[in-house]
Amino acid sequence: MFEVLRHCEFVLHTFCSLTSICALIFFRWHHKKCKTLFGMLFTHITTQLVYSITSLAISIMSLVQFTGTLDPNTVHFWRSIICLPLEFYISVSSAFLALDRLFIVLLPLKYKTFRISAKLSVVVIVIDMIAAIFVVIGVELIPGISLNPLFGTYNTLYVLGYVYSCMVYSEIILYVVFFVLYRRVVRMQPRQRNTMRAHHIALFQAITLVIFCLIPNSMDDANNLFFNRLSTWLRLGYIYKHNNATKNSLSLGEQILKGTFRASSNALLTHEVEQPSRNWLSRNLTQQPIKCFKFLTIKMVRFRFQHSAGIRVTPPLSL
Repeated sequence: MFEVLRHCEFVLHTFCSLTSICALIFFRWHHKKCKTLFGMLFTHITTQLVYSITSLAISIMSLVQFTGTLDPNTVHFWRSIICLPLEFYISVSSAFLALDRLFIVLLPLKYKTFRISAKLSVVVIVIDMIAAIFVVIGVELIPGISLNPLFGTYNTLYVLGYVYSCMVYSEIILYVVFFVLYRRVVRMQPRQRNTMRAHHIALFQAITLVIFCLIPNSMDDANNLFFNRLSTWLRLGYIYKHNNATKNSLSLGEQILKGTFRASSNALLTHEVEQPSRNWLSRNLTQQPIKCFKFLTIKMVRFRFQHSAGIRVTPPLSL
């Protein structure tokens, strides 16, 4: 039974690695004219790539373990030290990616000027470094680590698990707020294919977050808090608690399909849709300045969100 699970895990992480590599390649292709790629979406894809490749290596070690050439404690130790903290890193980057999209809606005119996406990426990197130092200290300085490596990391990973839960809950809250604000903004404009495509990407990411992370994590937390690990069916939540790989791979795959394979007509589509808007703006700029400012804000929100979602679009000339 365990051998079958290890083979399934190997297939899953192989799929995750391939999806992450493709997502990074297509992200670079979409932004080949940009001076810098550093931002929350790039940080999130890179984190997912590192996690997928590392988890694939651990899965290979698990398969080799069944041949008797590796000590099972060695595999469990590296899985706890590397894979579980990396899942925490992904949860942090996912939450900050949702926060980045929220800033696009709340501060559309200041988003690029203040380089909010790059600053959020720096914050994510700092948090990840602090977590890595925390794990190293937990491994090296906890008494008794030399007797049982897993015992020394238990408390460390236990704390990171609670932080992981907080990140999952905060991410879904940010997505709910984002969808409410974004719907309020785009409701005043006719539906465009690029806008709907970007909206579908964010919606798909939120759905995968709920299915693969929020529901299992809530089950496991309820089991730990109220049932004291006595409810067998709730223990199933622990098995699916670390499903960041599946969730992010499906999200990246959706992003590739929505943002890449249909991107060839984006330039023509944007030109056809935006040209009447520019004419309207030139006619009403002096007569209705408040309405024009609101129009520019909506256009900026839509462009920033499409750009952050990985969709290659041409910025409006009016911006």
